[in-house]
Amino acid sequence: MRSFDNAAPGKIDEYYSLWREKFNGCEQQIQDACTSLQDVHEYTENPEIATTQYITKTAAHPRFRDRVFDVYLWHLGLDV
Repeated sequence: MRSFDNAAPGKIDEYYSLWREKFNGCEQQIQDACTSLQDVHEYTENPEIATTQYITKTAAHPRFRDRVFDVYLWHLGLDV
């Protein structure tokens, strides 16, 4: 898998392509992690609002999963 370091400065399309490539390689793990969020709803700040149904619906949204992957990348730092 190519590294983000290989994206030329100022070439956002190349960066997006690399991001999508890495996302696709982790998609099942991201889906599994998002699906499991409903199991810990009682630990949210307000479990009456963050019901399992609310969490399931939110976590299934593609943009939410994109952000989960972004957080994963931030934690990796320069190792990507």
